[in-house]
Amino acid sequence: MIVLLFGLGAWAMMNLRVETMPEINTPVMFAAIPLPGGAPEEVEALITNPVEDKISEMEDIDRLTSSSWQNVSVLVVFFKESVDAEEKFKEFKEKIAEARQLIPAEAMDPIMEEINFENLPMMFLGFPGQGRSQYEISRRAAKIKKELDVLPGVKKVVMKGATEKHIEVRVKPDRLRMYGAAPLRALMEDLPAINTNMPGGKAPIMGAEYTVRTVGKFNGLDDLRNAVLAAHNGQPVALRDFADVSETYPDPETLVNVDGARGVTLGVMKKRGFGTIDVAARIKKVLEKYPDVVVMSDGSETVQHQMGELQFHASWGIALVLIVLLLTLGFRVAVIVSFALPMSIFMTFAAMYFRGMTLDMVSLFSLLLALGMMVDNSIVVCENIFRHMSLGKSANQAAIDGTNEVAWPILSSTFAVVAAFLPMGLFLTGPIGEFTRPIPIVVTLALVSSLIVAQCFNPTLCNTFIRRVKIDEEGGRFWKRARRGYTNMMAWCLDHGGTVMAAAVVLLVACVLLVVFRIIGLQLFPQLDSSKLYIDIKTPPGSTLQETTEAAGRIEAAFQKSPYVDHYILNLGSSGTRVEIDDRVFYGSNIARFIVDLKPRADIDRSHKQVIDGFRKKFGGMFRDGTEMVFLEKYLGPPVGAPINVQVSGPDFEQLQTVTTAMRRMLKAEPGVVDVKDDMPGQVPQVVLHANQLAMGRLGLTTHELGGFIFLSLTGYKIGDMSVGGEKESIFLKIDTGQGGIANMQNEKFALPGGEQVAFGDLLEPEFTTGLSGIEHENGRRTVSIEANVGKGVEAERIVSNLQSYLPAMRKTLESIDPKIKNVKIRFAGETMLMDQAYSDLVTAVLVSLALIYLILLLEFRSTLQPLIILVCVPYALVGVILGLLIMGYSFSILAGIGLLCLIGIVVNNGIIFIDYANLLQARGRSRREACLEACLTRLRPIVLTKITVILGITPMALASASKTQFWKPLCWSIIWGLLISTTLTLIIIPVAYYITEGWRARYYGKRPDVTKVTAEE
Repeated sequence: MIVLLFGLGAWAMMNLRVETMPEINTPVMFAAIPLPGGAPEEVEALITNPVEDKISEMEDIDRLTSSSWQNVSVLVVFFKESVDAEEKFKEFKEKIAEARQLIPAEAMDPIMEEINFENLPMMFLGFPGQGRSQYEISRRAAKIKKELDVLPGVKKVVMKGATEKHIEVRVKPDRLRMYGAAPLRALMEDLPAINTNMPGGKAPIMGAEYTVRTVGKFNGLDDLRNAVLAAHNGQPVALRDFADVSETYPDPETLVNVDGARGVTLGVMKKRGFGTIDVAARIKKVLEKYPDVVVMSDGSETVQHQMGELQFHASWGIALVLIVLLLTLGFRVAVIVSFALPMSIFMTFAAMYFRGMTLDMVSLFSLLLALGMMVDNSIVVCENIFRHMSLGKSANQAAIDGTNEVAWPILSSTFAVVAAFLPMGLFLTGPIGEFTRPIPIVVTLALVSSLIVAQCFNPTLCNTFIRRVKIDEEGGRFWKRARRGYTNMMAWCLDHGGTVMAAAVVLLVACVLLVVFRIIGLQLFPQLDSSKLYIDIKTPPGSTLQETTEAAGRIEAAFQKSPYVDHYILNLGSSGTRVEIDDRVFYGSNIARFIVDLKPRADIDRSHKQVIDGFRKKFGGMFRDGTEMVFLEKYLGPPVGAPINVQVSGPDFEQLQTVTTAMRRMLKAEPGVVDVKDDMPGQVPQVVLHANQLAMGRLGLTTHELGGFIFLSLTGYKIGDMSVGGEKESIFLKIDTGQGGIANMQNEKFALPGGEQVAFGDLLEPEFTTGLSGIEHENGRRTVSIEANVGKGVEAERIVSNLQSYLPAMRKTLESIDPKIKNVKIRFAGETMLMDQAYSDLVTAVLVSLALIYLILLLEFRSTLQPLIILVCVPYALVGVILGLLIMGYSFSILAGIGLLCLIGIVVNNGIIFIDYANLLQARGRSRREACLEACLTRLRPIVLTKITVILGITPMALASASKTQFWKPLCWSIIWGLLISTTLTLIIIPVAYYITEGWRARYYGKRPDVTKVTAEE
């Protein structure tokens, strides 16, 4: 059986899928609906509003955000995590299809996808120019993309910055006046019917059966030029008669630079169920043929480095646990107890595999967290068997008696720890709950495995390999002296119980006050060193792509000289591929984003945080023309949004501007706040063409018809596809207005069906004005989001608390100037909102844990009072955590809260081990005082040893300096200090509390409770 379980566990460990983080199921849906040529106001009115109305009919929506930009509407829907993502995506697509009937026909087909970790790139591939033309780079990247698309595990590959040739058909206005609109209308409506092949069936000819085909598909540009589209005065009109046809490259709306050179990038996404390391290995195998391709943001390297660090520290933790067992239990017992570690670990791996879990940073740390606890049950069982042997019993009898004596206590203590962890998996919601869920699952699997090993395998091994023990061999000089000193101290404490309990209450109140008066800060997750960096740049509204390129070029020049930058990608015209679940993708000629990989920490002379702060300081005064620059650091953990996020909502943009400006001023005045930005739309130049309805009505024209003609003149659109040289190319139609644009259009004339010539200037009156650069919605309301980061050692929660205290005075001042400001709503979102929810969930989890533990203790002791003795000591786990964080200089984070849950179970363990044995001694006739002192004497070693093993199991991680493992340090130190302090306190408080309450019971009832009689009979 042992060999079988070892083999199964080893096989499961080798086949577990390795990832960076747990799979976080985020029911988030995305839709982009292009409206070519649409200004943000038209996009909002014609696309965004009707689509939002349709989507709002869906149930279980948590948030609905939208962005109306030039040419496109983007909607993102966040659903409650309890929904079925696949079913919601189907319903989402149905609602978009229904909304399609409500929006203009000119809108292009929607682009829809479900946003999850599989739609985030696991690596970027960069193709710098290196002397090639942009078209050559694009074709090369497209060739490699095709090779990657077919690899197992690759979901899709997104190409950015590529240039594609297309066929441009430029209609000559003078020929249009000559031939009228008929050839143009035929080109737009009938081209697909002209450029096609049709099957004709089969026909018998001369005794043979022939396949008949009608062939008309274009084979080249000449075929397109010669296509006959209409007749004029009885003569055919071909495309060449009224338009120029040529292959050309469109003016790019987005550009990509790779390490300073114009290039192309590929973002590779993997399929669910495939390991990052395996998929990355297949990609790199393909790239061996292309050594000049730049690999960036490689997720597999992060996984390997992170897992390597965790495995290294786990190995040290195991070694330390084994050493302390050898030193304290002796060789034979230590070897048997040590057997529990690999056996429990392999059984846990097997359970994880069959449950479909991944081996990631959270699950592996959870196993490391349970490392010391996995030997706890074996220590108690083996130590008790060894004690019975030292009293002169045979090996077989000692194994039976020793195991039976502690069977119920270790069963209760194990389920008490499980009860402390499981509510965390049930009540922590959102991305934080998804991220931390493996912790209670893995710890539960590990503890149940260790319980099976302790109860089933350890007694057998003790009976087999420990046949003879010297009488009173148990212990040694150290333990004898420790017991003697502890017993003397407890004798004094029992005599002064009131004083001891009063001092304990004072200590507890003092520690709570440290939190109340904010001496210990609050945060969601600790700030860590990260080698990944994003920089968003937004030049003033109305800036051209060339102006944005020049602004970003100043930062590029600094990166090219920096000894700390490994590689970087610059997206111009958009923020590029979504890099995080909560990332917002922006488009516009004034938008740019850097994706930067810093060199490994071992290769540079300072931390990544220092490098980033240096760049922030260096670039801080670089722009004085209104250009905004924001640093976005990539941290480990679930997506939680910006540390500070303020949402200002209202119907009027002037009022939004007023409140946004005031909020930005307040934020910048707060010490430690950096990278303040907002998405308040700027004013961009617009030309509004007012239609002369009287003139148009006289001529029988509509605004839609005239607007379509203007769109064709200024923008143009795709009318079909054809093959040229074996490659598929788009056919793009546009009316040639020359270099003058609108000015030339004013004087252009066109022919009406009746032959009358009409000039555009007679029908349209231009007005030069300004419009919005974009419009953001949050849950259907126009919203401006203000975001900011915080410096090292600064807590976002304190900044938000300060802002909330300033808000009433600010609103009063603004409303005195403009009473309509009262219609503007202000709410805080992002990390602080999630933190409030997370701590609320954590409190619920703690309360449920305490209720479950009480029920377990009620069943164990069959008493309503004795479980309360143990639960009274639970707050001292909080004392240990708070003092530990204060000593180490950490804030109280969600990870420290998880450490508190862990400590609750461990503190309960201490009480169970002591009270169960004290009850047993009283049942055997010992007095209350004797039972307390002997229970203290006998249970000291197993209590101390079990806590030492837990501490040593995570000490290497707590002392680690690697950036990837620093994420867990607050949790490790909270457990270490919590165990040191809470165990020390509970070794005193539990016996004293037990002594006092048993005295009360004796005085009020004059007898022992039934539980002791039952225990004595057993």
